[in-house]
Amino acid sequence: MDSGASANFHEIPHHLHQHPTSTANPSVAVIIPNSNIMTSESTTNLPILHLPASATISHGFKSLAFGSLLSVGQICDHNCTAIFTNKSVHMYKTPDITIKPLKSPIFSGTRDAPTQPLYNIKLPIPLATPETLNLLQLKSLNAVKLPYLHDRIAFYHATLFSPVISTWINATDAEYLRTFPELTSKRIRLYRPHSEATTLGHQHAQRSNLRSTKPPGSHHT
Repeated sequence: MDSGASANFHEIPHHLHQHPTSTANPSVAVIIPNSNIMTSESTTNLPILHLPASATISHGFKSLAFGSLLSVGQICDHNCTAIFTNKSVHMYKTPDITIKPLKSPIFSGTRDAPTQPLYNIKLPIPLATPETLNLLQLKSLNAVKLPYLHDRIAFYHATLFSPVISTWINATDAEYLRTFPELTSKRIRLYRPHSEATTLGHQHAQRSNLRSTKPPGSHHT
């Protein structure tokens, strides 16, 4: 049984009696996954009791990759209900059963045959869970929870890889760092951190060969 099949399809090398296609019994064209088109060559009625001929009509093909397909949609269109589990499937005449769910469905879908032969399901847009929000809040507020403002300024400076103070002030005045709570250029000047990383990163190395005893032109560039 296939909930995605638009009609019943079977392989012609079957024991069922076949009716060749004709003007009165036209063939159907089916697009397969590799984009090729298969055309049916016969029809038959499946031996399923208690269903009208329009529900059991099946189109025959020379071969099908995964065997014959019984269309759930085509049968359900004739006042039937299918119930699937992880190990079985059962088809009932709809008036013969009563379904009383204990809880709301996990998801729901719709179908509009024959223009919409497949069942369409709209999955909900995933939202952040409370646990995720709490984790993000703890991370984003970690610096804000530091008790002293100068500690927060030093923390911001370290997270920015210890830039030169003048560069940091210019970026703050240009509002590039608006997401840093309570950060202003005035507070940077007031609580400017003395970072060893900044000092080491902006040292000027002494040029080599300033007092070389080698004759001119012998230095390697």
